[in-house]
Amino acid sequence: MSVGKCFHHCGARTANNPDLFEWQLGSPCGEGAANRLAVVERSGRAGVYGPTTSCVYEGPEASTSGLNPMPAATGGQCRVRRRAVVWENSARLKTSWPAAVWMSYRGRREHTHTRRQAGRSGGVIVKHQMMRRALTTPPYKGLPLTDIKLWAIDRQVFQTIMMRTGLIKHSQYMEFLRSVPSLQAQPVDVLSKLADVLEETHYSDGDYIIRQGATGDTFFVISEGQEVYFSSVSLNDFNVICTLGMGGYSRVELVQLKSDSSRSFAMKVLKKRHILDTSQQDHILSERRIMKEAHSPFTVRLYRTFKDSKYLYMLLESCLGGELWSLLRDRGSFDDGTTRFYTGCVIEALAFLQCRGIIYRDLKPENIILDQRGYAKLVDFGFAKKVGLGKKTWTFCGTPEYVAPEIILNKGHDSSADCWSLGILIFELLSGSPPFSGSDPMKTYNIILRGIDMVEFPKKITKSAANLIKRLCRDNPSERLGNQKNGVKDIQKHKWFEGFNWEGLRQGTIDSPYTPTVTGPLDNSNFDYFPEDTDEPPDEESGWDLEF
Repeated sequence: MSVGKCFHHCGARTANNPDLFEWQLGSPCGEGAANRLAVVERSGRAGVYGPTTSCVYEGPEASTSGLNPMPAATGGQCRVRRRAVVWENSARLKTSWPAAVWMSYRGRREHTHTRRQAGRSGGVIVKHQMMRRALTTPPYKGLPLTDIKLWAIDRQVFQTIMMRTGLIKHSQYMEFLRSVPSLQAQPVDVLSKLADVLEETHYSDGDYIIRQGATGDTFFVISEGQEVYFSSVSLNDFNVICTLGMGGYSRVELVQLKSDSSRSFAMKVLKKRHILDTSQQDHILSERRIMKEAHSPFTVRLYRTFKDSKYLYMLLESCLGGELWSLLRDRGSFDDGTTRFYTGCVIEALAFLQCRGIIYRDLKPENIILDQRGYAKLVDFGFAKKVGLGKKTWTFCGTPEYVAPEIILNKGHDSSADCWSLGILIFELLSGSPPFSGSDPMKTYNIILRGIDMVEFPKKITKSAANLIKRLCRDNPSERLGNQKNGVKDIQKHKWFEGFNWEGLRQGTIDSPYTPTVTGPLDNSNFDYFPEDTDEPPDEESGWDLEF
């Protein structure tokens, strides 16, 4: 036997209320012993159009489903569901009355009207879809069985939020799909369609993504985490070929996979004790987190990390075209077309980072590397930091010639500091040297604080290029190009970039101004020679590097 309670509009059939009916105490709702539903209790309550009766009904479990005809005297039908009662009456539906019933079934409340279930309690949105004509009459009263808390949001506001969220998600999917090498040649309309049907799925450590024998009708693209291939390799699976570069507490080795001689990688090796002695732990951990997230065709890819008692290891994508700094050193300076191409690559990388709330903070030719096609990629994220959109940080870091004024003055900085550095980079690529330079860092900082207007531009820098540099290097961060309403799009639309094929750059279809010679996966001819590091550091096992 099931027992429930419902509120419904009812009353004696009168001239004023021709479509209202009363369930008499003890009258059945349904025919047949199995489906009989009897009203066993009622109490009157004042309603909008007349007395509203609270009725308690009871009947067997079988009465909770199916269409049960009501007595002919009521002139309608009562459909009894497991959690809702809908009173269907053709005469009622012709009037402005919403056919509405509030009821409780085993402690839960539901609202049903116009012959459809509208919502329920328990943290689920209750949506009103009343008949159009019903809105022209005084509203009926919903009578809750218990105290309730109702949250309401304007329909237009809700739709605006959902539309904006959808556009942001679609834009993120587009950026992600552009970072997939096998999709870079696809046109924008194809990528847009792929973004529309892209479904995001999360897998925990140890979950199987693909099993043998599964139907091959799904295309998987891993956006975060490590593929099984790289998760299964260890340091012993690589041969060290040579050193590609060196830093203060790290060096980058060219390594070859023992099991596949056609595959080479760059292995960044960092001294743990030196990192600890110089308090760079947070920067290194931040570098790892950001590079795991930064899957852009204009940033070097991090595949996985290792560690032992002395070193940290970062397995990176190998770009064997050499450093942009080496090319600039050999040539002295670049022309407008060459500078425009490399600057375009950097802008795409910065745009990717900026929309994720990441500041790069160490832009310079030494941190730009070329792949075998001659395309430029950002490398070395040691000073990068994820601060979030619209937020600032106060850490003093960067290369002196490229540091923005607000960093020197400790006013707090955001992604606009990268816009400043971009202007310095363009100046150096066009002229061969940065606009601000002193015999020591302090003198360089003082020169920077004088401003870009105090700098004499070489004649080789065109007026449009000079205008772009000066707009990027405004003293006030809010006035800088790239840090205003349209973000980096303002930079891309500047006159200096007029006619530049941005879409071709993203898809990798335009030719680079310089194509390096790379004969194979172990060709290191585009890099300088570095001696082996024979200074072995002491062990460091304090545990700060647990996530490596």
